[in-house]
Amino acid sequence: MHPKSRATLRLRTQKNDRLVVIFLEGELDIYSTGGLEAELREFQDKAEELILDLSGLDFMDGSG
Repeated sequence: MHPKSRATLRLRTQKNDRLVVIFLEGELDIYSTGGLEAELREFQDKAEELILDLSGLDFMDGSG
């Protein structure tokens, strides 16, 4: 039996002086939340507004 292949989470960021938009694509699950957390920490104090665009997700579990 082969292990289930895991789809990856891809992040794309657009930013200007006060707004950061993070586009998520793929799967947000227990295996990929660390990458998103790191991205959020990077921008938490640098933007007045932070938007997460989840429209590109194929799957999100409870850890997302």
